[in-house]
Amino acid sequence: ALGRTLQKAPWGIAFPAVPLVYFDFVLKGECWLRAPVPPFRQRVRAGEFLLVLDNTPHELGSTPDSATQPIARIMPKLREQQRRPIRAARMPKGSAVVLYGTYQLQATLLSALRGLPRIIHVGAGDIGAGEGGGQVQIKALTDALTQEIDRPGAGSQAVIDRLIDLLLVYALRTCLKRPDAGSAAWVAALRDP
Repeated sequence: ALGRTLQKAPWGIAFPAVPLVYFDFVLKGECWLRAPVPPFRQRVRAGEFLLVLDNTPHELGSTPDSATQPIARIMPKLREQQRRPIRAARMPKGSAVVLYGTYQLQATLLSALRGLPRIIHVGAGDIGAGEGGGQVQIKALTDALTQEIDRPGAGSQAVIDRLIDLLLVYALRTCLKRPDAGSAAWVAALRDP
C-alpha cells in the first residue's frame, strides 16, 4: 500500500504494530517520530525517510507531543485526499506532505533483518557521495514515486515495488555505515567483498 497526504498542523497519526514494514517519507515540511524503541523521538525533515521494521508501532505528528489518531480511523480521509492534487505552496508551521506505505517482506528476509534497529532514519547525507548527491538521488526517487501515484500506467505497481526496494537498500546502506552496525553477524558478511 502506498499513499501521499498533506497533514496540516496540528496533526498526528498512530501506526499499529503489524507484520509489515512501514516507510514514511517526508516530501515537504517536517514532522516528529515517536516510538517505544530508539530513536524514541526524532525530527524528520523534508527529503528524509523512516523505515520501520515489522511489528514496531510508531507515531508521526506535527510536534513531539501532538495528539494522534489511529491510521485506520483516518484512512477514508487520506484516500479521498489521494484523488486530488496536493497544493502545498503555503503550509502552516508543523504541516508536512508525507509519502507513506507498507511493504511485505518474505519471512526469510525479515528474520535476516532482526539484528537491525527497529526504526532506521535515513537522511540525504546518508545516501549520496559528494556535495548534494543524496539530495539528487532522493529527489529522483520521490519524483518517480509521486509520478506513479499521480499518473499510474501500465506496470505502475512493478515500478513502485522496485522504487520501494531502493528505499530498503538505502536504509540498509545507512545501517552499514554506522559504528554500531557490527553487532549483527550478517553485517560483517555484507561488508566482505
